Amino acid sequence: MVSDCLRILPTGDAAVLTVTVRDGHCADASQAPRKSQGGAALASASVYVGYNSRVLAVPFVIVRETPVRWRAVVIAVTASAWLLAAAVTVHAGGGSDDPDALYAQRENLESALRAADIWSAQLVRSPEDFEVACKVARARHWLGEVLPRDQRASHLEQGIAAAQRAIALAPDRPDGHFWLGANMGAYAGVSLMRAFRYRTAIRQAFEAALARDPAFARGGAYCALGKYFNMVPAMFGGNKRRSEELLQRCLSFDPQSVVGRYYLGQTLVALDRPEDARRSLEATIHAPCDADYVPECRIWKRRAQNLLRRLDGGSR
Repeated sequence: MVSDCLRILPTGDAAVLTVTVRDGHCADASQAPRKSQGGAALASASVYVGYNSRVLAVPFVIVRETPVRWRAVVIAVTASAWLLAAAVTVHAGGGSDDPDALYAQRENLESALRAADIWSAQLVRSPEDFEVACKVARARHWLGEVLPRDQRASHLEQGIAAAQRAIALAPDRPDGHFWLGANMGAYAGVSLMRAFRYRTAIRQAFEAALARDPAFARGGAYCALGKYFNMVPAMFGGNKRRSEELLQRCLSFDPQSVVGRYYLGQTLVALDRPEDARRSLEATIHAPCDADYVPECRIWKRRAQNLLRRLDGGSR
């Protein structure tokens, strides 16, 4: 309990209250107060809240009029300590080594990396575990999309290998095929050589996912293929009309799909239909996020806003 770690350290006519939590245990920390110019005691304190061997120190200052000895300090600092501890616990996944809990906080890249590493280790120990193979493929795909460009390739290679493992374990399930296409597609965005090498394999992977279950991930393979046909040059099989058709099919499964609306907006821009594109991008921004894909949703919404600004000549 955070309250067990509260310490009041009297120093002259001022006091410091510290909350120190390190790896779930109370630890020692204090900071001496200083005087304000107006005669009131100006107590500087730090709240330390940590997880996974990391400690966050949040300094704050409390001004206490001299006649009031303790009450204001205790109430204010205790409230601040509890709020800060709760916030860090939520964002840190509570110091958990549960990969599902860590991955839920994947916008924190350290949490995402930790989750991916735990699942990868589990897959080494249990190579017949289809669900873990899919989780590795999904987590590595996320990292291959959001890490700095020069750090993405190794994660995408691991994602491709995990997806291939999932396909070998359950070839009639759509999951492995979908994540194979997703990881290859992301790799194509990193390397021109990989883009040329994978251009057919990406399409085939998503088509295989569709053949097994068109409704998988709310029509996600339709969305992915729609993006594919928009991004690939016509001389290599791209087709923007086909892209629009596939994205409309995706939206038939989920009319408020944020990714579907965003990709459709991209395609409509490429088709030189700016007003239709603008409507689709506005719908992207205002659509609710799927609870399972909130971090991805935020990225798509930001991209939609950026594309809208370009359409409007940078006026937004």
